Amino acid sequence: MIKSPQQCNLYIYARISSKNNCSRYSNFGSISLDFQIENCKKYANKNKLEVLESNIYTDIGTGKNKDKRPKFKNMLKRLYQSTSKDYKVILINDVSRFFRNKELGLYELNKLSSKNICVISVTEYCHFGPYSNLVNRKKFRNLLERSEIELNAITARINNSVRFRKNRGDYFGIAPYGYKTIRDNNGKRILVESENEKNLIGLIYKRNKEGCKLWNYLASIEHFRICFRNEF
Repeated sequence: MIKSPQQCNLYIYARISSKNNCSRYSNFGSISLDFQIENCKKYANKNKLEVLESNIYTDIGTGKNKDKRPKFKNMLKRLYQSTSKDYKVILINDVSRFFRNKELGLYELNKLSSKNICVISVTEYCHFGPYSNLVNRKKFRNLLERSEIELNAITARINNSVRFRKNRGDYFGIAPYGYKTIRDNNGKRILVESENEKNLIGLIYKRNKEGCKLWNYLASIEHFRICFRNEF
């Protein structure tokens, strides 16, 4: 455990790579974000550390770098610009949430350590900071390297899958309104007309042409949606 935990300023950082599910900690959200933050809070409570909601930062983006992680950059900026000499701690669920790039991760860790700031992985039981011993620093470095290898493997699998589907002629992206995507007998993703959405567009056009007020044909649309609720 870190030195003098009751006398440090605590921060929590959580990150996911995609927009999934829901959470009160982000605009898009993810159960994974809640899970990470809950683990960090449990660690803080166990070690009698106070957690301020204003010190919780979350991002949805890759851990390869920090370019697309605005909250992470805001947290670092706040920490680096602080004139306080107090000991500061960043809690993360696991090392991969911090960085999935060994070189950039170590650069940031050493910079933080020089500012009397420690980063703790609460599920992997290691930390990197001014009071970390060689064993902990080495473990943190090894986990950063493993995270980078995992990211490269994931990226390779995704690229291979995308390449295969493009060569097969799969439809990519969100179907425009009036259409939907389905899988054919060979598993290929194709674009086909959505009969109900086409009917809905026709209904809107018809009501508008008849001179209906906006709220009248919106009511008609709602009636249509109720009739075909299994399709929407």
